Amino acid sequence: MNENRFSIEAKSDADLTGYFAFAAEKAARYYKLLPVLLVICTLFTLIYVHLSDPIYTAEAALTPPKDALLDSSGLQSASGIASITKKLGFGGPSSGNEDLFDQYTRVLRSYRLADTLTERPEFLALAFPDLYDPATKHLRARGAFTGMLSDTVKAFIGLPLGPSAEDDRIFHFLKDNLSISTPHEGSTDISEVSFRFRDRESSQRILEIVLKEADSLMRADKRADIAARIAYLKAQLATTTFEDQRSAIISLLTMQQNTMMVITADHRYASYVVEPPHTPQKATWPDFISVVALIVFVTLALWCAAIFLLSPDNTLLRTFSRERRVFGRTGKRRKSVPQSGPVTPSAQSVRSHSTQ
Repeated sequence: MNENRFSIEAKSDADLTGYFAFAAEKAARYYKLLPVLLVICTLFTLIYVHLSDPIYTAEAALTPPKDALLDSSGLQSASGIASITKKLGFGGPSSGNEDLFDQYTRVLRSYRLADTLTERPEFLALAFPDLYDPATKHLRARGAFTGMLSDTVKAFIGLPLGPSAEDDRIFHFLKDNLSISTPHEGSTDISEVSFRFRDRESSQRILEIVLKEADSLMRADKRADIAARIAYLKAQLATTTFEDQRSAIISLLTMQQNTMMVITADHRYASYVVEPPHTPQKATWPDFISVVALIVFVTLALWCAAIFLLSPDNTLLRTFSRERRVFGRTGKRRKSVPQSGPVTPSAQSVRSHSTQ
């Protein structure tokens, strides 16, 4: 059994060695094709880069809110409020500014935010300049013929259909272009939010709108919750007669009123802006490294596809084969036959001489 295993392993190693030898032989035979493809790919890549729109990246740095009025960690130390804090949602692992910031970053790429942005004509005009209709202040529907043709082709090959509703378009737009980099645990609490777009000024403005709109959603939700809690605490305070419970309820009510003040007065509620959105002058794409990497990748892909997939009798491979010169034809040299004896005149020359 061990002998069979060793023989199988030896055979597989031999096959692998044969594959590498075959690939090396192919590469050595058609190496002249590689620089030609490199020149062609470089030319077409430079044309593509010149005709395509540059991509700019707007960046912002955010942290969880630092306001002490939003911190409810000391509420559990008050006496007689365990049942009230449980009903109001205080305490536990889901409390604190970090949890509020996590919810905020989740809202940044949500259908809820996308649905809200459909009512912002300024955002639609900046994000979809080719599809925005100033008359209706909404996005135009996809063309009837082109949309139907595209959906038919995608359905035939099994690809997902393109979004048609405004909220779907905005959701996929944010999903594809908005990036959120959260810090590693214990390193720092600063998160970076970046947005990629083909226009420098628009990228910065779009990121500002997205951050502010997400904060407004969190602010509206919290305002409704705090208003309900204040109403509940006031009702409990009116019916409670025990002094220790009244003191606890008053403490909670004060905390909720302070939080309502923060929600109403602060410029930002769910985050603290360390660095506001800013777009550098230099475009993110194209850059030298990415262009060179693209040229090298396409060149090697085309070269490998040509030498391994095309037949050896193919005109392209025969033209750039190692045995043949690329520029100009070369015929076979005539082999010179060495003459061992003296040179004798031919019969015709002897006959002409005798005639004379």
